[in-house]
Amino acid sequence: MKIYATSLIGRSIYSVHSGTIIGTIAGWLVTIKGLRMELLCVKTNDNSTAYLLTNDIRSLGGKVIIDSESKLSEQDELVRHQELIISMFDLMGSKVVSASGQRIGSTKELEINPQDFYIHKIHIRARYIKRLLNERLIIDRTDILEIKKDLVVVKDATIKTKQTATKGLPA
Repeated sequence: MKIYATSLIGRSIYSVHSGTIIGTIAGWLVTIKGLRMELLCVKTNDNSTAYLLTNDIRSLGGKVIIDSESKLSEQDELVRHQELIISMFDLMGSKVVSASGQRIGSTKELEINPQDFYIHKIHIRARYIKRLLNERLIIDRTDILEIKKDLVVVKDATIKTKQTATKGLPA
């Protein structure tokens, strides 16, 4: 089962140890090389920002369940992840172009596997003309050639279009 990344925003984080809600998800950070959601940005109950490694999540349902509040980390505690935290890379809104340089649109949604937090598909907000035609574009992770800070380059012939059905005029 896959879930949409934006559905994580605002979800409560529940500590098994204390039996209470210790914060809510405010965002995420994605590794460019592995295309994996590595860290969740958490707004704690005292309104500070902390980070949660996705490996520390026990269950991902209506609430995010972790062992204890000690799984939340401050930025300076995550030495291995400093580059990721400083870059604040989350892939949403990145410009998407084909290998030949054709502008396709921008990243609108990420489809992730809640077991390992790898991004499997990227949903694209199409350029204006395609939006008028009511098309949605979905790109599989295997069709991505390169990812930079604000740019995703995909294979030319692999853009899959889902068109919503339109009603015909009555006869």
